[in-house]
Amino acid sequence: MSLNVDINKSSGIITIREIEMDTLDLDKTFNCGQAFRWKKINALPGYIAYKGFINNKLTIITYNLLKRELCAKYDGDVADIIKYFNLDLDYNKIISEIELDEYSQKAYNYSKGIRILHQDLWETIVTFIISQRNRVEKIANSVERLCETFGELDIILINNREYKGYKFPTPQEIYTKKSELYTIGLGYRAEYIDRLVQDIVEGKNNILNTSEEVDKITLDYKLQSIYGIGPKVSNCILLFAYNKYEAFPIDTWIGKVITNEFKGNLDITKFGKYAGIIQQFLFYYAKYGTV
Repeated sequence: MSLNVDINKSSGIITIREIEMDTLDLDKTFNCGQAFRWKKINALPGYIAYKGFINNKLTIITYNLLKRELCAKYDGDVADIIKYFNLDLDYNKIISEIELDEYSQKAYNYSKGIRILHQDLWETIVTFIISQRNRVEKIANSVERLCETFGELDIILINNREYKGYKFPTPQEIYTKKSELYTIGLGYRAEYIDRLVQDIVEGKNNILNTSEEVDKITLDYKLQSIYGIGPKVSNCILLFAYNKYEAFPIDTWIGKVITNEFKGNLDITKFGKYAGIIQQFLFYYAKYGTV
């Protein structure tokens, strides 16, 4: 995908022009169950704005509906923004090469604009451990409490307005006072995070040093060997952190789709190496499009 990019060094604003809503829809992308730290904030008429983190740096993302411009107040390189939103991947081309069934086509038409984010590995592991048997709103609240308890405060200034947020804590930051994991409402999931943090800090688990170049099967084995991580959570991590697009997480919503729309038999191999992208369309349509 060819991108028209402008960087204003004095303001720290990165602008990417000619981004259509069906290429990147912030509302759909940040609310489709793949990320839990983006919060919608007040914006001028004609704009959509969110506060969140990219590479654990507080970031304000806005979209200008009229000009079709994506702007990021971000202390880093434009390449980080492109990588995070996977903007160099042409979804329209991908979909055109897949023969979608009728239901999947409806899901795609309804969900256009969702993009698979390329998220931080550690944050993705922890947030999806927290996600087990949990509602999206509760997951977001739990993750926020985790960051407030263990993370470092980050602040950015835009037009004399101050924005604040807590960075996602490192394993070392959690380890120093890990008993507090049991006081922030994580339930049984606190034990999973506790053990993983201890194993990483004490050098018993090297998952954070595992390259994205490692194949999916090997990564899946390494992830599922971690206490508290099963097939669904592993597939979420593979898809949203490693961007192994063939990963296909099956949660409650996808389970309903398989049962109700595909008579209990969905052959995901027909979606090829981008099955995970189709999974997000199916998830979003099942949750929001059929209400």
